[in-house]
Amino acid sequence: MGVVVCGDGHQMLYRFRGAVDALNATWLDKAEVHYLTQSFRFGSAVAHVANMVLAFKGESRQLAGLGGETRVSKALPADLEHRTVLCRTVVGVIETALANVETGAKIYWVGGIEGYNLQDLEDLHALSKGWRDRVKGKKLLQEYPDYDLYKQIADESQDPEMNRSIKIIEQYSADLPELFAKLRRNAVTDELEATITLSTAHRSKGLEWDAVQLAEDFTFDPFNPENEKEPWIDEMNLLYVACTRAMRVLAVNSTMLEIMKEFVDRRDGRKPNTPMVFRKKQVAAA
Repeated sequence: MGVVVCGDGHQMLYRFRGAVDALNATWLDKAEVHYLTQSFRFGSAVAHVANMVLAFKGESRQLAGLGGETRVSKALPADLEHRTVLCRTVVGVIETALANVETGAKIYWVGGIEGYNLQDLEDLHALSKGWRDRVKGKKLLQEYPDYDLYKQIADESQDPEMNRSIKIIEQYSADLPELFAKLRRNAVTDELEATITLSTAHRSKGLEWDAVQLAEDFTFDPFNPENEKEPWIDEMNLLYVACTRAMRVLAVNSTMLEIMKEFVDRRDGRKPNTPMVFRKKQVAAA
């Protein structure tokens, strides 16, 4: 009896956890291969965006969108009854939730609100106020005895999640505990009751929604020659997964817009269509 193996290497997201692409296993070297290049989730517009991402990854096979009519824009229509925002980071999800909390929006958190570590930001807020006794996560105190050191490390490392956390702390300041309480009160466990669904792009894999907005915390530069190849592939895969969650309307972010512009410039001859350039992976000294 034969074995059927199905997968999509362009949706491999968990290399950082040790995941590997099983389709590259040596025991499949002589397998008969068939490509599934049609999707009935979305139409041609979303497929076109997805194909731009795939093109830079070197994929020659085109994804065909055979679903209903789809639109791609910079923002979702304001009158939608429900929208989904997909973020690169957990902090990005919280930032989006805070931006909507005062509207009274009912928010569905994919995987549950408890999975987004609001307590970590509450601890950082307490540290920023000098309330060390209110910090529940003792690891924070061990690594950063005070808030100034946290800010210093964030600045030196340019860690995007740390810097977004600082932005939240300093933007909302004294109001943050009450805002977090509102977030918990407004969280719903039935998505049908929600006006907004929030998720990281990682958690969105396998899911779909009518209207999807890509958040602005996908901050990597896809055309930076200092990118290492494997992390670059992982980020491009994440964008590919995120944009293909949309069934009707996709609102792209600035990173996706940059990819789209680069694709069109190369296609139309305004830029040379040269291979992607990557920095060689650094090998740790023995």
